[in-house]
Amino acid sequence: HRDGEWYFHIVATRDVEERETSSTETPIGVDIGEASLLTVCHRDERGSPTAPNLWNTEGKAIRQLRETYFTAARRLQQRGSERIAESYGDELWRHIDHILHTVTSEVVAYADQFENPILVLEDLTHIRENMDYGAFMNRRLHGWGFAKMHAQIRYKATEKGIRVETVNPAYTSKTCHCCGAQGYRPTQATFTCSNSRCWVSEYHADVNAALNIADRYLSGESHSREHTSGDDSAEDGGHLTAPQDSQADADTQQETLGTYAS
Repeated sequence: HRDGEWYFHIVATRDVEERETSSTETPIGVDIGEASLLTVCHRDERGSPTAPNLWNTEGKAIRQLRETYFTAARRLQQRGSERIAESYGDELWRHIDHILHTVTSEVVAYADQFENPILVLEDLTHIRENMDYGAFMNRRLHGWGFAKMHAQIRYKATEKGIRVETVNPAYTSKTCHCCGAQGYRPTQATFTCSNSRCWVSEYHADVNAALNIADRYLSGESHSREHTSGDDSAEDGGHLTAPQDSQADADTQQETLGTYAS
């Protein structure tokens, strides 16, 4: 019983046929961010990056919904209408939840087309512990739906017989997928490699991160997140809470960079 309404939750189980596996694996890196809500990419049999899928429109829609909520809730609270603000927030969060379900279903459908696919996610167990980027950024990051998207991807992949693995997320967004050198992100959408001999000068940051996530599984690196303040994964999102303020989209505006158009 909540806010004068009753909700009935039912847990159901059903048998799922095991997927026929082969010696050939297709690890697909899944990067969760703010500008592009989700980005998936993997390498083909020759090791070349495939054409990625990016869910940019959905990321922008959620940012706008969260900004709308924060602005309206603040005004309603100032007028003493906390109950209306709470009801409005519940309705808006249902819209966001619908977007998350749509996108995570499409991610699993994308993986389902390949032979022996493995969805590779970042292990974000302790993501909030060392996250402190100031009040404005913290509000944005703590409101991001990492945990919910992870859970949805996991159970939807299980229904399809698709494995889900996790890897250490340290520096996946600041390492060049081509040469392995440490680079930097001059903007949210851009990765720049610091190695002058590498063919990668500028690349789409989310695609670069997704490739690093897939490669980290292939390399057999640690599949658990280390307790370290050197982890940069928090710059791309945070733990699921309620809808919150995202402010302007200017600093997360996508650009057409390198091989891929956002």
